[in-house]
Amino acid sequence: MSDNEKLLIESILASVGLESIKISNTKINCKLK
Repeated sequence: MSDNEKLLIESILASVGLESIKISNTKINCKLK
């Protein structure tokens, strides 16, 4: 794999990770209310 491909995959994984964190935070916030 080229460096560009690695960076692309890392950025995709990072954005997916952020989305899952947001979703879990939303679920936690709903439970607290």
